[in-house]
Amino acid sequence: MQSQVGIVGAGLAGLNAGRYLKMRGVESVIFEASDRVGGRVTSDYIDGFICDRGFQVVNPAYAELIETGVLARILIHSLSKDLEIRDGSELMRIGDPRSSLSYLPALVSAKSGTVREKYAFLKYLLASSEDIDFATSMEECGSLYSKTLKPFLDGVVLGDVGEISNRVVRELIHWFIKGKPGLVQGGAKSLSEELARNLDIRLENRVSQMGSNHLVANDQRHDFDSIILAASPRPAATLLGIEPMKMNSCITWYHSIPKGLIDERHLRTALNSPILNSIVLSNTAPDYSPKERSLLATTSRHELADEELRIEMERIWGRRLDNVELIKRYSIVDALPMKPSGSTLVDTSHHHNGVYVAGDWRAIPAQQGALLSGRLAAMAVIADLSTR
Repeated sequence: MQSQVGIVGAGLAGLNAGRYLKMRGVESVIFEASDRVGGRVTSDYIDGFICDRGFQVVNPAYAELIETGVLARILIHSLSKDLEIRDGSELMRIGDPRSSLSYLPALVSAKSGTVREKYAFLKYLLASSEDIDFATSMEECGSLYSKTLKPFLDGVVLGDVGEISNRVVRELIHWFIKGKPGLVQGGAKSLSEELARNLDIRLENRVSQMGSNHLVANDQRHDFDSIILAASPRPAATLLGIEPMKMNSCITWYHSIPKGLIDERHLRTALNSPILNSIVLSNTAPDYSPKERSLLATTSRHELADEELRIEMERIWGRRLDNVELIKRYSIVDALPMKPSGSTLVDTSHHHNGVYVAGDWRAIPAQQGALLSGRLAAMAVIADLSTR
């Protein structure tokens, strides 16, 4: 009789676990509490706009994404790797000097950090990583860290990057340097839907109980040879009977703005601002908005009143933002796992009372981590089944 695996959660980890199992001839059934696949990697279509559940990019350099083969079936619009940081009335533009020599002046400018600080960061990239928080590892980088690296990386981890494990941040920096992130044609949900292709997925099936070989979804029991728990941290902790890990939250606003009001394609942020970053998505991916308008995405760690949000957006972009309309606001309570020092890059202890566990909270807080964790859990299941 063919083995069958029950998977809880149709986020990237659960989908990749199901995909890998299917490739190896093991059938699975994925139970998802919501009405769609992808978990946080999904989108809403609103009046001609594409609104992802929070500002999301896809990095085609991710090894696990390449392994899925899905890149051949989606189109990624590469974002500019430029970053503009506003410091009072001044605007500093940072870019990758490998792509254009025009970035060299900013790279060598004292405004982005002293030569000594930049040399210290280069040594950091080349050295082996210590198990300390990122802020401690950046002590020799001074203003390069506080005025350049931190404003950008806070937006990557959706929190204070200084509190994150040095090893985790180094891994995130590695993938950013290696790849060129972008927006998926049709929205982030296109990635999730491609991963879900040909899998047996039961939507709107909330799992309330589970063991090593069974689960209860919508009050109905289902028996399996093995169970993979790939839910987000909070529901996963409830099912496992453990304390949930700390999560970083965010709020993303999507605004419709007049076409041409902001022509820039790059990400922009500001020092001492509650806003993590702001970007006009449709300048990179035209399908994100109707032809006559543009779509501006702005993300903050905390709630902002309408007037405070408007003032901060205008400060970041250095201009009045008239004729701006709110399309959608997302409050994402558990956006990304907070991985302090002591966190492992990949948790290989797949078992918890006989249940295999996967998710980005078991690896790095990125799509790479979620996909990797799902595949490793599936591999562990296959190895276990082969011994029965």
